[in-house]
Parts: sequence; C-alpha cells; structure tokens
Amino acid sequence: MLDFHLSGIEHAQIKRLNLFHEHHVDAQILTIDYSTIQHQNMNTYKLNSLDLINLFDYFQKATNYHGHRTKLGDISAPRGTQMRQEGNLFKFFRQDHLLMRVEVWHDRYVHQITFYDIFNNPTQIDIYDQRGFLSQRQLLGFDNRLAQRLYYDIDGKLVLKTNFTNSNENFFQLVNYKGKDYFFTSKQNLNTFFFDELAKNDSQQTTFIVDRNFIVESAIFNMKAQARCYFYTHNTVVEDANDPQNSKPFTTINAYLAHQSRVNGLISPTQHQLDDIKQRWHPKFKQYQIPVGSISKKQLNATPVKTSERIPYKLINVARIHEQKRLEDTINVFKLIHDKIPKATLDIHGYVNDVPLSKKLISLVNQLNLNSAITFRNYSSDIDQIYDTAQLFLFTSRYEGYGLAIMEALSHGVPVMSYDINYGPNEIIQSNYDGFLFKQKDISGMANQAIKLLQDQSQLQIMSTHAYASRPQFSNDAAWQAWLPIINERKEEN
Repeated sequence: MLDFHLSGIEHAQIKRLNLFHEHHVDAQILTIDYSTIQHQNMNTYKLNSLDLINLFDYFQKATNYHGHRTKLGDISAPRGTQMRQEGNLFKFFRQDHLLMRVEVWHDRYVHQITFYDIFNNPTQIDIYDQRGFLSQRQLLGFDNRLAQRLYYDIDGKLVLKTNFTNSNENFFQLVNYKGKDYFFTSKQNLNTFFFDELAKNDSQQTTFIVDRNFIVESAIFNMKAQARCYFYTHNTVVEDANDPQNSKPFTTINAYLAHQSRVNGLISPTQHQLDDIKQRWHPKFKQYQIPVGSISKKQLNATPVKTSERIPYKLINVARIHEQKRLEDTINVFKLIHDKIPKATLDIHGYVNDVPLSKKLISLVNQLNLNSAITFRNYSSDIDQIYDTAQLFLFTSRYEGYGLAIMEALSHGVPVMSYDINYGPNEIIQSNYDGFLFKQKDISGMANQAIKLLQDQSQLQIMSTHAYASRPQFSNDAAWQAWLPIINERKEEN
C-alpha cells in the first residue's frame, strides 16, 4: 500500500517508476491492500491515478475515478433527530438514543458513517473513499464483531463480498464480474485471480517486478496466465546476514528455489549478496545486480552545499524506528561525540515501526541527559532539507539489503560513518574518502573518527566534496543501464 509514511521499498518503487517513464517504458505500481487514502497519498509523491493500480480499485472500477465527493449535507439524517457536533464527528440523536455518527475528513467531506441499534450497539459502518464514493460497508454481528465486508463500485453496485468466521476473513466473492460470480477461500487466491486478470488483459506479455516478496509470492507462483516474474530482494535472505553461508534462510529464498520455473530472475542491489546466494544454493534462475534507487537529474547537477553553509556539528540518521536500525548504537556513538563537542546535535528522521522500542530509545536519551541535543523527527518526504543542513551521517544498522539512505546522504555531500555490515555500505562508501567503515559495535572508533572530522572542518569539506563526486554512480543513467538487460528480454519476448 502507498501509505503516508513510505518505507525504503516504496521510495524505490517510485524512483523506478519515474525512471521507466523517463525512458518511455509503460509501468505501474501494483498494490493489493485496501485503502481509502491511497490516491490522496499519490498526490504527495507527484503520481497520477494511472501510475498505480490497486486490486480493490480494479474491481470497483475506481482506478481513475474523479467525481462527486459526498458532503455532510448529502447524507439523509433520520427523521426527528438532533445533531451534535464534536470536532470532526457529527452525532444524530432521537431524544438520548444515538442513531448515527458521521465522521468527516478535515475538509468536511464524509469519511465514515456508523449506524446504531436501539441498544446503542454499532450494526453497520459505511466507509467512503477519500475521493468521495461509498467504497465499503461493514456489517457487525450481535457481539460487535465484524461479520461481513461489502465493496461497491463507483456506481454503487456491489462487486465484492468478504465473510468472517471467528474474526478471520475467510471467504471472498466477486459479484457479477464479467457476468459471473467467483469464490475464493483466501485473500491470496483473490490476489492470484487479480494478477491473472492483469496478465490476460495486457496487450503484451506482463512483467511483474515483485518487491514485497513474502506478501505476494504464493499468489504469483499460483498464477495460470503467462507472465515474466522478477523478484527484488530488498533485504537479506538469511536471518544472520553476517553468516550468509550457514544462517537459517528466510522463507522467501526457499520459495524461489522451490518454484524456479516461475522465477525469471532474482534482483539484488548488491553483487555481494548475489555472490553469496550463488555460492550457497547454485540457483538455475538468472541474477541481476540493479541499484535499489537513483538520484534525480536535479540532485545530480545540484550546486554543492559547502560545509560552512550547513548547521555546525549537526549529525543525522535517517531510519525508521526498528531493531534492524540499531539506533541505540547511534545514540551511544553520539554521546561520546557530544562529550567532546557540546554543540553537536543529532536528528533521527523516520516513522515509528516499533512503539516499545521508540519508548526505550527516548528513555536512553533521557538517561544520557541528551534531551536538548537529540531530536526524534517525524518522517518527511523533503529529503533535501534533511541532508543539505547536515555535516555527518551515522549509520549503525545490524543488516541491510543496500542502505538507500547512504546513497542519498553521499549524493547530498554528507560523509557517512557506517558499520561494515552485509549488505550495501562497503559497496557504496569509499572508506577514508567519502566516509568511514567500522567493525560492528565499534562505538568508540566511530565516535573518535567523527570527533576528529568535526573538529577539522577543512577535512570535512574535502570529504563532502568527495561525497558529491560519487553522484554519477547513483544517477538515473547508471540505474537505467542496469535495468536494460531485463527491459531487452521483455522486448524480445514481445
């Protein structure tokens, strides 16, 4: 789903989409989760309606919907009721009995309507897509449990039903789709049908580039229609990336190996991981090393921001709050830096993926008396402002598939201090040139090198210049050259 807070995978998908369109290759981002706000989020990332195709939009005929938006005044209130407003909620009462509650978006268009029985129990919830049409109706049982979901197209016709048993959604029915009803016992089976429909209706052979592998791989492998399928490994394929030949593999790599006839290729952003996979499993399918992202022409040609024009002693980390990112080490590294350079600050940018961990990190900051020096900042799509004001980037992940933030930092002239982990940092950073690599958990080593560099602003400027010099290897042109083998295979098939 294209959420308001994007992970590195969704950022990579958008960069890839723009790259393909720049070279006149028809492409769309494909999503399978239900969302009432996905199209609103698309505007944030400068995508138009036809850049994305969603399973529910597809069957609701709403992919490119632009029409009347339902307002509060369009809703017929029950006779003899009084309305009471509580912020974005409008409640309708008959005497003291609540009959209906309408929740509106911030712009006063209808978001959700809940209906109540004589005992004040909710019985039905109507959910409106942010674009304005009734999209989903939820029917609740006597115990307020969800019993059924009904999905409607833009003309108000029922197109999909789902039933629940013991809170599990276990029955799906496409209603009158092309004149027939279709029944599915799982969402994965519905996903497969959707993928088949896309492939059958494509004028050329469809190519799927699968990013969220563990979510859709079984649906892809069960397809009946012919399609080319490439699987992008955004992360490691084993539990311990530092022991790739012996560590327990994740289910994704096992699935690729068990369905090799359906795998046209495996894509990784690093050659290192491809080499490790080849050495351990000797797969029959092709392997491709393709960057996870690229920088825009604007950033490629941007005038470098001098070190003296940045906020003095400002350090950053751009990462979601997750154990993989090992942010406690970032904080402990910064503690040693701050002891020597009291004016130093650290901004950690990213959405919270793990609330208990977020609380632990905030507690650690409090324990170290760094409240005034460390700031946790919300996710932002304005990466230019984040990187162009920073002097140094601290990267302490346990493992990565690549490390898109490292590429972004270097392209903005920010030297990177990183643990030498699998995979990515040692293929992106030129140690002692545009950053430094350290053994894992070498907190004092990273801190000492950062202190030395921050206290020598002329040397920091030299490294910043070197970081900017790395931009061509992250360019759209370089990424396109890496994609060409797959693009050419597609052309040959068609």
